[in-house]
Amino acid sequence: MGIRGTYYFRIVPESFDENVIKEIYSMGHEVGYHYEDMSLAAERLRD
Repeated sequence: MGIRGTYYFRIVPESFDENVIKEIYSMGHEVGYHYEDMSLAAERLRD
């Protein structure tokens, strides 16, 4: 149908899968990076 979408990924173990991202991109979709909230990132560094 030629419908394209934009998919945003986070760089965290729970959702980052390079093979999935490459496959989505190869189908012609746009891929973007969804940045981490700075307070969340800081909290993870403290753990």
